[in-house]
Amino acid sequence: MLRKAGIKDLILVTGYYEEKIKHRIGNQVHYMHYPKFTLTNNLYTLHYCRSLLDQATIILFSVTTFLDYLLVV
Repeated sequence: MLRKAGIKDLILVTGYYEEKIKHRIGNQVHYMHYPKFTLTNNLYTLHYCRSLLDQATIILFSVTTFLDYLLVV
């Protein structure tokens, strides 16, 4: 869906269900694991991966949208 819109470089920050997500998506994206996902919120996650945000960036916090698709389909 994002690639069809012309977005070429996708980085997925994982936490909960990391292995299931990687298994489902495979090597179509780059991954960064946020180890404190059980202790913090999305703002801390964004701060953790701030080094990746040096170019034009689109940030999607859509856990429920993607999680249902990844785990059910």
